[in-house]
Amino acid sequence: MISNQTRILVSFEGTDFGYCILHTNSFEHGKSRSFYINRQSFRTWLNQAPWLSTAFLENDGCSFLKVNGQNDGRLRFTLFWLLPLGDTEVVGNRQIFTLPFMDVFDAIDQRVPTSLAAAIDPVHYKAQITLTQSAQRQIRHLSDKKLKKRAFVKAMRDSFQWKDSSIELYGDFNNDFGFREKRGSDIGIVGGLCLSQSAVLGKDGLKHPCYSYGVHT
Repeated sequence: MISNQTRILVSFEGTDFGYCILHTNSFEHGKSRSFYINRQSFRTWLNQAPWLSTAFLENDGCSFLKVNGQNDGRLRFTLFWLLPLGDTEVVGNRQIFTLPFMDVFDAIDQRVPTSLAAAIDPVHYKAQITLTQSAQRQIRHLSDKKLKKRAFVKAMRDSFQWKDSSIELYGDFNNDFGFREKRGSDIGIVGGLCLSQSAVLGKDGLKHPCYSYGVHT
């Protein structure tokens, strides 16, 4: 049995204007989120056997969604969103959960909410991330650059899995970010979240740009 501390209630609801709404509610924190997904794009991705393809990516304002297919026939959802903290700062939040493929496939076209119970993937160590105004401007600058935005979302998901830390992220040169770590009242690591570019060979036989962010200290 899944305990309430590691459970999240998820519902999908179709709309008449081309979107399905993903609602989540965490039993542990009592927090709920709503996320609009382009139904046709999601349906196309689901029809392509997602465990054999690339991840599905979507953004809704300052919220980001990544869905991966798994070999066990389940879909792994990663939600990341920004919330205001005080008058000038924002913080990042993340939820990760899995759902059966067929349950999602059937639910996204329903006009009434379809509720599904999912297990949350535990994130044992994750620093609290605060985005300064310069970091927010940098993120807005990335919003029209799909590959670079994807790299940033992945970095925010996978980086800074540090216990008992808080991270202040600020804009730096070009598409890079700087960060300062705090542990209680002590200053920790100071470094950068830097964008790098490489090339990957595509199915068309051509080389395509690939971007990733890495932590440098």
